[in-house]
Amino acid sequence: MKIPIEYGKTLLPESLPKGTQWLVITTKPILDTVMDRLQGLTAQIHVDPDMEEGALEQWTKQLPPTEAVLGIGGGVCMDAAKYVSWKRSLPLYLAPSVISVDAPLTDAIAVRREKKVHYVGKVFPEAVLIDYTLVQGAPKHLNRAGAGDILSIHTALWDWDLAAREKGEKYDENIARQSAALLDRLEEAAEEVAHVTEEGIQTIVELYQAEVDLCMELGSSRPEEGSEHFWAYNAEYVTKKDFVHGELVVLGVLLMSALQQNHVDRARALAQKLQVRFRPQELSISHEKLLTSLVTAKEYARRENLAYSVIDAKPITREKAEELVRGLG
Repeated sequence: MKIPIEYGKTLLPESLPKGTQWLVITTKPILDTVMDRLQGLTAQIHVDPDMEEGALEQWTKQLPPTEAVLGIGGGVCMDAAKYVSWKRSLPLYLAPSVISVDAPLTDAIAVRREKKVHYVGKVFPEAVLIDYTLVQGAPKHLNRAGAGDILSIHTALWDWDLAAREKGEKYDENIARQSAALLDRLEEAAEEVAHVTEEGIQTIVELYQAEVDLCMELGSSRPEEGSEHFWAYNAEYVTKKDFVHGELVVLGVLLMSALQQNHVDRARALAQKLQVRFRPQELSISHEKLLTSLVTAKEYARRENLAYSVIDAKPITREKAEELVRGLG
């Protein structure tokens, strides 16, 4: 299903159906902006829901009756709004305030079970509203992080090819080629993305849409999710911290491309050109926790039954982990 996307500067509330009783899910940092934008609408506003699945389910049951759901914010708000829409069979509208993840354009919902990411449900929005003014009001580093789920194609395709050669996993040359072309397009638009221009914002969203379409055609996230994501999930588990998803994934791309011996210089140069934060100190990951997340990555991947990747083919010792971290510079 092709998700309708609107681009503009004043989409909220102009592009929302009138006369609707709304349940709005947002986040505290933009609450004042949301309340100002939604004046005149009948809306109940809820802030920063807990994404642990049990808590989220209980919260959803206790919410008051409503006619439609609107998510305004980052990935957590998008997923929470999708969850409520799915559980209550309500029309869904999404207005990302940052483009740091592809959550607005995917049908699955990312919840947490004991701090680990799991995907549930299947829901499509009536529309995704890309309001340039809203997005550009966010800190630039959050929007730059949106490149992470496209840059991950660099390492994910390598892992997919490895699994095809060593484990006989089905591999689609056409989808792999189209996915690689998305990475090339990101490279071409890197300066616009770094400066969070309207062109840069639209480019990231269009790349998300193309990436999601390819994954849906294939029936899996193989073209954009590999060892870089698997390590990132384990880093969250090890540290018990929440990160800006795209920033953590970019760090994963650099670590895993080094393990793969896969054009590390290209990945690093592109991350730097995009001005994405990826250095451990910028993400507040201690040296010891970083090493632990690398050494235990294979154990985590197998426990969670994740796809075959370089993490399985090249187990990471303590010494290898030290080498990978030193390689970050």
